[in-house]
Amino acid sequence: MKHNLLAVLMALAWSMPLAAAELNFELGADIQYFPNTADSTAANYSSNSNTYFRVEYDRDFADGRVKFMLDTKAQYNQRDDRRRRIDVSELALGYFADEIDISAGVLTEFWGVTEARHLVDIINQTNVAENIDEEEKLGQPMVKLRLHQEWGSVQFFWLPVFRERIYPDDNSRLGPGDNIRYKDALYESSHQDNHQDFALRYSHTFGEWDVGIAHFNGTSREPLLMLDVTQLPQISFIPYYELIDQTSIDVQMSSESLLLKLEAISRASDAQGRYAAAVAGFEYTRVGIFNSAMDLGYIAEYLYDERSEQASTPFADDIFAGLRLVANDVAQTTLLLGAYVDRDNHSTAWRFEMDTRLRDGVTLNIEGQVFSNPHTEDLLYGFRNDDYLKVGVQWFF
Repeated sequence: MKHNLLAVLMALAWSMPLAAAELNFELGADIQYFPNTADSTAANYSSNSNTYFRVEYDRDFADGRVKFMLDTKAQYNQRDDRRRRIDVSELALGYFADEIDISAGVLTEFWGVTEARHLVDIINQTNVAENIDEEEKLGQPMVKLRLHQEWGSVQFFWLPVFRERIYPDDNSRLGPGDNIRYKDALYESSHQDNHQDFALRYSHTFGEWDVGIAHFNGTSREPLLMLDVTQLPQISFIPYYELIDQTSIDVQMSSESLLLKLEAISRASDAQGRYAAAVAGFEYTRVGIFNSAMDLGYIAEYLYDERSEQASTPFADDIFAGLRLVANDVAQTTLLLGAYVDRDNHSTAWRFEMDTRLRDGVTLNIEGQVFSNPHTEDLLYGFRNDDYLKVGVQWFF
């Protein structure tokens, strides 16, 4: 039914005159190379390819006060059938006035300021199958109301439908390593994925300081993985989506060459009680290094989770350090090199990203990850043989 509705909306979009509309296409392809032998025979392949086609369409009505928004992507992956999908990031209608905006439909909402991890970004579900960096999100059905005044912006979110997390296929690289029975997911709420979730956020700029304060009440986007004892000795896990209350704050101070950043949360649930987590640090940029047009940024952040060894993240007591190079050239080249280092066992995850423009409408990106000496009790241990290099090209037209 969702795909039929999408087809109808796409047909309407094509039938409308483009004078007051914006229609963009993106075609992308990438190949991922794994130099090491995997533990699992089924996942022991050295390369994987992925292609996708994306359509973005916006159309204004009523002198720009009403807007139709569409952003959808069809994707095919060589190895992972959980990445062979059509998904909608945006399919919504919005009304924009001087002091109030309201949008309804499927939308993507981003919160966060830090580099290493976005603790406060809770509205949309994470697609872990797409990338382990937790940056890929699924579109969320919602009604979003925003009031904007001189004293700040207030946003209210009603989230009537929940979307489950997408994990890689069991036989995929960078997968969970054990069988996650996502089709048997459990919910704390008797309404399951129809529990009514709500969020409220206030944001404002105070001079050099950008501040956001938010509260979320509803189904956690991050499931607990419960061991299924009925399947022993086979190891399998069932995702359990608990109800949570989360209060968060994100702060960024911007000066001429220095950014100070903070994301912090306090979360409570019946299963885990109340705990706090935070990411805090800075980015200092040297402009015109070596008497050139290039800028070099130095990044350092600390990641903390009060749950310590019981945390569902490997970054409970870690330091992230990195360098960001902005070439300021015609190709708009940027490079990022960073490392997550566990302060307890010194497990290290290195990450490299590069983006550049080959010519008008064509971009190249390169991404790499290396897992250095992960400890056996570290959650990154399952990735110890999954170092990779990925090269992708995108065409925009």
